[in-house]
Amino acid sequence: MKKLLFLIVIVLISCSKQEETRIFTVTTNAIPSEGGTVTLETTELTTGEYEWGDIAHVKAKPSDGYIFSSWSGNTRTGGSQVGNPGAAHLEKYTSIDMRCYDSSNCTFDIIINGHFIKE
Repeated sequence: MKKLLFLIVIVLISCSKQEETRIFTVTTNAIPSEGGTVTLETTELTTGEYEWGDIAHVKAKPSDGYIFSSWSGNTRTGGSQVGNPGAAHLEKYTSIDMRCYDSSNCTFDIIINGHFIKE
């Protein structure tokens, strides 16, 4: 009987705690600003919020007279490209996995920069 009561108390305590949801804010920038656009997903948004485990997809699209050069920011990104690698106006994509296993060393305000250079 004592074991059953103990088990019920443990279940009630664990059910009463709400799980903490970590929110990551991702902001994108084009450097220089006239070099192109850097947006989230398939939208024209430059800022978005993501929960733990989400993946943010970022697209860089050069303006006329510019080509994409590189990614930078305050977190590690994955990268890929689509289209013809010889094309001057190739759209570039990268992704950010919203996970952080060391909460003392997490960056929840993520900045991703797309760098462009003149052709």
